Amino acid sequence: MPISKIYIHIVQLIVIPLCLTSSALYASEQDKDTWVDLGLIEHEEIREASGMVASRKNSGVLWIHNDSDNPNCLYALDIKGRHLGIYHIEGIINRDWEDIA
Repeated sequence: MPISKIYIHIVQLIVIPLCLTSSALYASEQDKDTWVDLGLIEHEEIREASGMVASRKNSGVLWIHNDSDNPNCLYALDIKGRHLGIYHIEGIINRDWEDIA
C-alpha cells in the first residue's frame, strides 16, 4: 500500500523542525564556552534589550533596541557597551523589532 502524500507532509512538518531545533541548540551549547564578555550596556533607557546588530557602515558600532512598548529608538553603542547616540524613528510602533538583527 503506497504512503499517502498527506502522511509524508505531516512527517516533514514534524521531523524537519525538530532536526533544525536540535542542531541549533547543539551549536549554541558548543559556542557557550567561547563567549567573551566585552562590556556592559551603559544607558539607563536600555531596559529590555531585544535585538542587537553590528553597523554595516561604522566599524565598532552596535545598534540595539528595547522590546515592544518602549520608545521608537535605536541606540548606538561601542563594542564595550558605551553609549554613542540615539536614533529616533518617527511614524511607526516598536512592536517585535527583533528582525532588525
